[in-house]
Amino acid sequence: MTSFQLFKGMTGIDSEFLLQVERQDSPVSRRLHTKKLWLIAAIIALTLLLVGCAVAYVTILWGSPKEMIAGLYGENTGFDSAAPGEGSDPVKPGATWTIPGYEKLPVEETVAQELEKWVSPVGKSISAPGYKLTVDAYVYDSATQCGFMTMLLEHDNPIPEDMLLVNYDGRIGGLHGLYLNFNQYGWPYLIPEKTTDHLLAFTFYFRADLEVGTELLVSFPNFGKRDYTEGSTESVELPKIEAQLRAELTPDEAVARMRALCGDDLIDDIATHVDDLQSWAYFMLVNRAFNQAHMDEMVCVSLPDSGSLPYKTFGQGGIYVNSLCVWIRPSHYADRGDAIKTLIFHMTDGTDFVVMDDLTDNTVFKRIIEHDDLLCMLNSAINIEKIQSVEVAGEFGSATLEGDVD
Repeated sequence: MTSFQLFKGMTGIDSEFLLQVERQDSPVSRRLHTKKLWLIAAIIALTLLLVGCAVAYVTILWGSPKEMIAGLYGENTGFDSAAPGEGSDPVKPGATWTIPGYEKLPVEETVAQELEKWVSPVGKSISAPGYKLTVDAYVYDSATQCGFMTMLLEHDNPIPEDMLLVNYDGRIGGLHGLYLNFNQYGWPYLIPEKTTDHLLAFTFYFRADLEVGTELLVSFPNFGKRDYTEGSTESVELPKIEAQLRAELTPDEAVARMRALCGDDLIDDIATHVDDLQSWAYFMLVNRAFNQAHMDEMVCVSLPDSGSLPYKTFGQGGIYVNSLCVWIRPSHYADRGDAIKTLIFHMTDGTDFVVMDDLTDNTVFKRIIEHDDLLCMLNSAINIEKIQSVEVAGEFGSATLEGDVD
């Protein structure tokens, strides 16, 4: 299988200035020098003021980081709770299943203040006929490689509801692949209070995979081009890039380059999940080269490689929790992370926050990651200092774990 065939078969692939002033010795020169410094200082101060105003107005949807966190995790977000329901299959009479409910917790002031420090404005846009996408701001935790990013999609014509596919919890099912492409795994969720007939406001909750890259790329399908008579951009360029890479790199060299980019531990784990590591390496390198060649047609947000939100661990590090997500190493409770069925935070005030069980799912996504661990991104910003213990259950058994001592 060639890398291009693999690309076609997979879903979710959608990519100071320095001012130097010399010291002058004469009194006249010193006076002129001082006046120049004051003038430069005034210009810089004015520039920073204007830039600050631009950031607050242009790049953050709510006007400030405080309003942004309150809008996403506060009360009255538009999708605050839903009771469990029952699903059925019209093709299979009598076949039913439980649709889990959810209930978001309003963010506490101390947690909101911490998250506000992590808001980074972006303010970048791209356009296609009839559409304009603006990436506003994001929060990212490098330890878990998880974050969220707010975006606005302006569209000349209303998007039909049956194309957008907004779920009962606000998840937008029809955006990815049809209207926008994202290179990293994630799900978009509607921001109802900011959405109009010609403006779709949403939050993209994501987990960055290092093998894909250390940036989040957003683009229009086929980069907004509407002429498909000679094939899509991908179908034309990807085979050429692959042929060039295969001429430049042997299969072992392709794997070695991916190891240099991602580290041995990640590549060794991936090797246990793919049939042909060398073909996979070519495929990933082809995608990286393709994205680099089209950076001017994408919004590119480089994700920081350091800095992590405050966190707590439970069960000798088996469960890692920050205010946005929880990472579970399932070996004591299940063969794989997707066999974890119950996860509950028992709080110091006597309440429980159910991450998931048979009737509740308080996540925006759940995903199996490296080493078959389970990563759950939460629908609420949790005060981790109030988590007294964590209850976890899977196919091998269950346990209630106390917090680890630092």
